[in-house]
Amino acid sequence: SHLPVVCLLGQMEVNMNGFSGFLCTLNCSKAHTVGDLKAEIECSSGISCIEQKLVCCGEDLEDERLLGSLIPADADAMEVDMDTTTTTLELSLIRVDARRAQALHDVRCNGLCLETLSEDLRNDRDIVLAAVKHNGFAVIHAHPELRRDPEIALAAVSDRGFVLRYLEDALKANRDIVLAAVANDGFAVRHASDALRADREVALTAVRTNGSAVQYVAGCLAEDREVALTAVRSSGAALRYVVPKFRSDREVVLEAVRSYGQALKFVDEQLRCDEDVALAAVTSDFTAFQHVPLALKANRLIALAAVKQSARIFKSLPEDVKADREVALAAVSNDGFLLTLITPKLQHDRNIVLAAVSNSAVLAYASEEMQGDREIVLAAVRHEGTMLQFSSGKLKSDAEVVLTAVKCNGFAIIYADGKLRACREVMLEAVRNSGSVLQWAPAQLKEDLQVALAAVASNPAATKFVSDELKQKRKFWLAALHRNIGVAEFLPKKLRRDQGLALLRARWSRPR
Repeated sequence: SHLPVVCLLGQMEVNMNGFSGFLCTLNCSKAHTVGDLKAEIECSSGISCIEQKLVCCGEDLEDERLLGSLIPADADAMEVDMDTTTTTLELSLIRVDARRAQALHDVRCNGLCLETLSEDLRNDRDIVLAAVKHNGFAVIHAHPELRRDPEIALAAVSDRGFVLRYLEDALKANRDIVLAAVANDGFAVRHASDALRADREVALTAVRTNGSAVQYVAGCLAEDREVALTAVRSSGAALRYVVPKFRSDREVVLEAVRSYGQALKFVDEQLRCDEDVALAAVTSDFTAFQHVPLALKANRLIALAAVKQSARIFKSLPEDVKADREVALAAVSNDGFLLTLITPKLQHDRNIVLAAVSNSAVLAYASEEMQGDREIVLAAVRHEGTMLQFSSGKLKSDAEVVLTAVKCNGFAIIYADGKLRACREVMLEAVRNSGSVLQWAPAQLKEDLQVALAAVASNPAATKFVSDELKQKRKFWLAALHRNIGVAEFLPKKLRRDQGLALLRARWSRPR
């Protein structure tokens, strides 16, 4: 019996009863699970968790169930003990066969374990049902008698729809089982009975799950426009399997290509020449452009939709479309190297050149006028500093342009005007980026301690370009080692025995 009492503080007393009567009382919390309670019972009675079945009001309790959920919600139906805030719960404990209990535990963790069990356990309905709930494919390992059980079959196909193929014909003609199977795996409809493959609800459920399942529905339903529309809405690729009349149905085709551009290759030839259909397909997937009829490849909107997704399409466009400013701008915005393929007139378009140099090292292909445009050159050297070499002479002596270039790539310094190569601020930025460019510094900067240290911090091999005078000074090597321990490789012989430097080397080279 169940004695419900209002629980005010979340505490519970659980009275455990067996076949012979009262066993024990355990103190629990509403937040505890049945699994927690089983662990307590194991500690107090020695009955392992796996051998325990707990029952409340005739209901077998799952391990995950909260004890608090066993208290009825209807307070009017509860008996309240005004002197206590503890709920009393009556449960029954049934000790089950250990071998069977272990089998149940195993198949709940891995349904395919059913295959390894003895024949008598594979003929146990509870074990088989637990197994197929975990993995529907386990049904093939069940005893033949249980494979005919509708409840077991329903549980199996609800988890793995395709196992319908392994069931007996009587179950393949069971509407509930087939509906559950196709709801899980649309392709399962191919294994349904002929009558159910001609069932409209079964067909619609199958194609909602997987549009391409339309190829397996009965012929009468393949001719059903709603079934075809549902299929292509689920998967545009299903257009391949609908009957020919729907491949020339504009609404069906548009639904398909909007979700799967490549479906354009399955469209009726006449409808493929429809501008809206081709545009929808290419907008969905630029690779559908290969299936666009030649006449429509010259369509500006379709070409624009394609090159916005993939600049490589630009190469295959007709020349008159390549000459379109918006198409060319979209192309070079994706791949600046296409600047070489646009018309000479567009190569003088400032916005197009600006878009190209902003993403690719293509300033070399721009016109002289564009190479002298300060904004364009700044954009180019931000992307790749060495593009400074293709700028006009006046911009190679522009401090902001050169600084921007060397911050991106220190080697850009070699293309700067001589005066700026001698500028301490410019050289400092250059060596911070690429230490070895110190070799192009004028003598006075090779003697500059801050410049030299910045260079070796970036690249210890830059020490070979530091002035001999600076390399004679112990403080240079001390500071250099602090910045980059790799400098130790280039220490002069006379300083390798220096105790202070040796200690510093040892400390920095010790594994951390």
